[in-house]
Amino acid sequence: VNDGSTDSTEKIAKKFSFIKVINLEKNSGISVARNTGAKIAQSDLIVFLDADVVVEKQWIEKILREFEKEKEIFCVCGIYSSEITGSIESDFFAFAIASSQFQGYNIAFRKKDFLAMNGFDESFKYSEEPEFFFRAFEQNKKLKQINAVSIHSSYGLIERLKKNFEYSRW
Repeated sequence: VNDGSTDSTEKIAKKFSFIKVINLEKNSGISVARNTGAKIAQSDLIVFLDADVVVEKQWIEKILREFEKEKEIFCVCGIYSSEITGSIESDFFAFAIASSQFQGYNIAFRKKDFLAMNGFDESFKYSEEPEFFFRAFEQNKKLKQINAVSIHSSYGLIERLKKNFEYSRW
C-alpha cells in the first residue's frame, strides 16, 4: 500500500509481477495504509514490513514456521538488530527501537484475528503499535517474538530525533 510516497517505491514494486500496488488517494498515515492492506490481502496471514527495513534471508520462513507450529498464536514478531557502524546515529536508533519488543515494521498476523480486532486505530498517524498491542494483551492474545532479524536503514541523528519526537507526540 503506497501511502503517498514520493520516492521510487511504486516504480520498483511494479517491476515484480506478483506485487499489487494499492495507491491511497492521499497520505493517510501508517494505520490506514496497514489496515487497507490487511483488508484486501488474499492470504490467511498478513505481514507488515516497512520500506526502510531489510530482513535476513530466511525471515519469512521463520515467521511462517511459527504459525504452523502453534495454531493458537495471534502474532509473530522478529527481532531488531542495529547496524554495526559504531555511529551515534545507529546506537541511538537501536536504543530507541529496542524499547518495545513488538514493532509493526517486522510482524505477521493471522488475517482473521487482526481484522477481528479492527486493526490499528486509524486516528494514530504514528506509534500505532503500543495501543494495538495493549488491546491484544487485554484480550489475552498469544504473541511471540522469534529470532528473525531485521535492520532499519540508517538515518542521520537529527532526522531520527525529529522522527522520534513526532512519534512520541502521537
